[in-house]
Amino acid sequence: MFGERYAQAYKIPFNTLFGIFAGIVTSNGLLEAAVAAVITLFVGNALLKVMNKEKYLR
Repeated sequence: MFGERYAQAYKIPFNTLFGIFAGIVTSNGLLEAAVAAVITLFVGNALLKVMNKEKYLR
């Protein structure tokens, strides 16, 4: 829809837009997945510690 005007504004060929956007989406997706994995690891470990303490308190 706006691809041709976008390509003209940035002075790049229209047929390279898909490759550029695919690269951006892939790189951002990989970074987001890595950050999510680290956060999940820390939250999971904290929850396991809390759940084990509650188990022994009963």
